[in-house]
Amino acid sequence: MDLNFFVWGLKYSYQDKWEYLMTKFKNKIIKRGTMKMLSEMCGKKEELKDMEEKVEVTHELGSYQRRMINCGECNVIKTLSQTMSVEEISNAIQKPIEDIKRILESR
Repeated sequence: MDLNFFVWGLKYSYQDKWEYLMTKFKNKIIKRGTMKMLSEMCGKKEELKDMEEKVEVTHELGSYQRRMINCGECNVIKTLSQTMSVEEISNAIQKPIEDIKRILESR
């Protein structure tokens, strides 16, 4: 959906047919990064700001961001394990005990 939106966005931005693009993608979910990239490519920030109100924009973490969050979470769990039990860590960070044990075993 996002690639489709991006390609159509480039096409219609150069034809200055923003209303058609908004109609075509109304009620679709478009990632915020896709909107930002299209805005930068086209230099049509105002039109895209209007469009954000008409399409549902979502922010999805990329795989790199997810890996960095997971890495940070693992480090926190390993640090906490020096002074807390698995159950206490589970309660503190609201994560299942099995996940905590798996992370600690992967040291």
